[in-house]
Amino acid sequence: MYNVLYIDDEKALLDLARVYLEQSPEFCVTTRTSAQEALDSPLISTCDVIVSDYQMPGIDGIALLKTVRERYGDTPFILFTGRGREDVVIEAINNGVDFYLQKGGDPKSQFAELAHKIHMAVERKRAMDARLESEARFVTFFNASPVNQLIFDYSTGKIIDVNDRLLKEIGMHREDVLGKTGTELGVILDPVQKSHILEQLEREGTIQNAELNIRIPDGRTWSTLTSMTRVKVHGQELVYIQSFDVTAQKRAQQTIDALLNAPPDVSFMVDRNGIILTANHAATIRFGLPVDRLKGMDAFTLISPDLANLRRMKINEAIATRKPLVYLDNRTGRSYENHLYPVAGSEGDADAVAIYSHDVTEQRQAKEALKKSEEKYRLVVEHSHDSIYIYRDNHFLFINQQAEEISGYPHEELMKRELWDFIHPEDRERLKEAAARRFAGGHVSSAFQARILRKNGEVRDAEFFVDLVEFLGRPAILGIARDITEKKQAEVVLRESELRYRKILDTMQDAYFRTDTSDRINMASPSAVRMFGYDSEEDILGIPAINLYASPEFRDEMLQDLKKEGRVVNSYGEGLRKDGTPISVSINVQYYRDDQGRILGTEGIVRNVSDQKDIWEALCDSEARFRGLTEQSQDLIMLFDRNLRNIYVNPIVERVAGISPGQWMGKTHGETGFEPEIVESCERALREAFATGKEGRIELRLPSSGLWLDCLLVPVRGPDGIVTEVITSSRDITDRKRAEEMLLKSKEDYRLIIENMQDVFYRTDREGVITMISSYGARIVGYDNPADIIGKMRATDFYADSDERDVFMGYILKNKVVTGYPLTLKDRSGELHYATASCRLLYDAEGNINGIEGILHDVTHLKQVEDALRQANRQIRLMTSITRHDIRNQLLALNGWLELSRESVDDPRQMLEMITKGQKIAGIIGQQINFTTVFDDMGVKPPAWQDPAALIRSTAASLPFNRVRLEIDLPGIVLFGDPLLEKIFYNLFDNALRYGGERMTFVRVFSRRDDTDLILVVEDNGTGIPAQDKEQLFDSGFGKNTGLGLFLVKEILAITGMTIGETGIPGKGARFEIRVPAGRYRVDGTGSP
Repeated sequence: MYNVLYIDDEKALLDLARVYLEQSPEFCVTTRTSAQEALDSPLISTCDVIVSDYQMPGIDGIALLKTVRERYGDTPFILFTGRGREDVVIEAINNGVDFYLQKGGDPKSQFAELAHKIHMAVERKRAMDARLESEARFVTFFNASPVNQLIFDYSTGKIIDVNDRLLKEIGMHREDVLGKTGTELGVILDPVQKSHILEQLEREGTIQNAELNIRIPDGRTWSTLTSMTRVKVHGQELVYIQSFDVTAQKRAQQTIDALLNAPPDVSFMVDRNGIILTANHAATIRFGLPVDRLKGMDAFTLISPDLANLRRMKINEAIATRKPLVYLDNRTGRSYENHLYPVAGSEGDADAVAIYSHDVTEQRQAKEALKKSEEKYRLVVEHSHDSIYIYRDNHFLFINQQAEEISGYPHEELMKRELWDFIHPEDRERLKEAAARRFAGGHVSSAFQARILRKNGEVRDAEFFVDLVEFLGRPAILGIARDITEKKQAEVVLRESELRYRKILDTMQDAYFRTDTSDRINMASPSAVRMFGYDSEEDILGIPAINLYASPEFRDEMLQDLKKEGRVVNSYGEGLRKDGTPISVSINVQYYRDDQGRILGTEGIVRNVSDQKDIWEALCDSEARFRGLTEQSQDLIMLFDRNLRNIYVNPIVERVAGISPGQWMGKTHGETGFEPEIVESCERALREAFATGKEGRIELRLPSSGLWLDCLLVPVRGPDGIVTEVITSSRDITDRKRAEEMLLKSKEDYRLIIENMQDVFYRTDREGVITMISSYGARIVGYDNPADIIGKMRATDFYADSDERDVFMGYILKNKVVTGYPLTLKDRSGELHYATASCRLLYDAEGNINGIEGILHDVTHLKQVEDALRQANRQIRLMTSITRHDIRNQLLALNGWLELSRESVDDPRQMLEMITKGQKIAGIIGQQINFTTVFDDMGVKPPAWQDPAALIRSTAASLPFNRVRLEIDLPGIVLFGDPLLEKIFYNLFDNALRYGGERMTFVRVFSRRDDTDLILVVEDNGTGIPAQDKEQLFDSGFGKNTGLGLFLVKEILAITGMTIGETGIPGKGARFEIRVPAGRYRVDGTGSP
């Protein structure tokens, strides 16, 4: 007999399954309609098998399975469901389901298969129980064994069981042993052996015939042959031990003192456990103990317990392999080379090890010193800024990293090619001959210069230092190469500069001089030597500068001007030659400074103006040439005196201004009849030129002719350096100004287009800083004005995802132009915006990337609609799946009752009962099919902005509110929701009117703010929702009709990111709160989707 507990929320399936299964006398079926009801039933702890549906209100089949496994262990569990998804099957298997059976198909075959699975699950459980009984028999044999046996917990070391033989050997009772560790009982195992066996158990899980020395509580020491096995029983890690006492079988060890004492090195012999059997005299000296004391000691911890594991490992290795081995021990401050030789016992196995230890400390120290020296040398070579190399037979034997830098070749290529491939052809033969002489032992300079050929063809100058050395037993050349290209270039530039400077000084006619801070001459040109009548440059150097002036007052006045102005230009006076003869000179002087701007003295140019007459004649000749040029010039050239009157004008004035030269002469602009604004501009510019002595430039438009003039004003100084006249040169720039005006108009048109476009236009510089952005672009990222962004922020500040930004930048750098590239951006407040980018790279005149410009099209609203449609599609699939699951269950039940009614033809009463049940199921299927029409339009139309107040009024008109008052307080609220939003209010109002009870008098709808979210509240004063129903209120299948009403409400809201919960107080009314996130609502028509 199999006692079956079957749980399913479909009552028809429960009845059908019981009828089918109980047709066989071996089944007794008890049914429950929910997992919670089953868990509350005492039958769950006594039944032979549990059969459960997967999809049920509240606790589903997987959750029930987990609870059963936690509370009732391995009770057989079969999942019998219409859900065939792979993830459900995997989760069920992972949680220990015995069988998984999918509903559907022929009912007779379906329930026959279920009966078969029940049979298999129960019989398998009974077989497992029988195995446990078998384990009990093992315990009997365990205690009757003549071999010492023990079981302990691997993780804690506590004894789980011990057989009677071992209890008798140690003279203790079972209750004194169980639950304690060996240490607590006084059973002591050598620490080294204990560590070793624990490591082996951890690593291999088993130990075979290990020789262990154990001290038992009465003080005796056993030598045992012990085997251990790590096993897992019912999830617990245990160790099973079998141990034989082999103390009486240990044979005496033969002494080998003569052999051990022969060599000067330490020699001793140990048994398998590391106990010293004998030792030589050298061992007594090293360890400071006599042989008698050494015998019987633990060789593993003799010098230092820290070395025990290493010695144990090496001795065990020699014993295990039965082969000699050598290892180095240097952790005690000295270095020992240890030779281990296994000693075979009577049965051929190694049962002892002979150890010979040689002190190699000094030898090791010498090697270590050499190694450190070589390491220091390697660090110097590898980090040298010079190229270091060794070569022989024209090939490199060694090169450092700098050699790769200077040549441009990678290490592998340098090592494959000949040395001479990297030497300039013009230097190659010279260096080859020198290398041959050096290898032959001849005298060759170790330092020289040559040119190097880099991989890219560049020629570099290098300085070499080479010597003949012995490398790897043979002569080789060690070389150091230093790149001196920049140094040589600097030397050449310096020499050329000095030559040019010296040439200027040597050939100039004016005299150049320089003084130090004490006003003594420290530099003078050859012309200065000649001008002031000195014999040589050495003759003039070092004299006071005052010696070159005929009048000290002239010198003092010039120095005062120098202090005030920083320089002196064309200072006229008399100089003094060495013989006392005065000369007329013009001097220009200024300070000269060092790199930090400190004054080091003065320097200047002196011109001999004694031949002023010649110069004046030359000046007149120059003026005649000037007049000839101006008369033919197409530019308007004029000359003004300090009273701003015209004293010269060339003939072109008549064409430009419509005034003859005669009308201009001797008059100001105002007296000539120009417009007041022209007079003001020109005279202001002339006054500034006279006042400052600096060139000036103005642009003028002549109203009479419409011409534009570009006027250059150049001051003319008299002999005393004072501006006496101003020359103006005016050029017709009318055509250029017209072109500029057209360009400005084009720019303004361009700006207006950008400012009014509904896409984001932007431009960045090469650093990513925004240099231009449209007003719409500034607004969309949260700024009032483009000026708040331009020059202050980078385009990268507005990317929501840095990884997406890097991929986009890589794409545009590769393709130069992108179109319709999708991006996610964030505004000033962190809100996301979705956009498509169409951009291109900008280049400067040299073809270098100079920035990016592009247009961003905001597709945030389209993205929201797309996401909502995708969510709606998911909801449709979910609801279709639920409906399909429910209909499939009902069809299974219907087919089952029809099959049973066929078998009841001879019993009209029973057949009528079966048909009635089938008709009831058919009615349920009809309701479920009708329900699918509710979401026919779900996801067909995109979400849109809707007025909830209008929807509520429309909905209320189709429901029997009668005496129940409907209150709506949603001033200016607009929601971004699915077109089925009206169904939400219909379901909530319908439920309130159905289940609110007689006491309900109103239904109220209002809203409130919660941070950035909007809470839409629908509440009534009816009976409310029972506390036990709140958690499953929105679950599929819960309720008295289709069980999908509030579930549908939740899914429709989820399409546009809204959620719903019930927060009412039972007995005082229901209260549903719909949370609308920011961006999905607006107030008074403001905001955006």
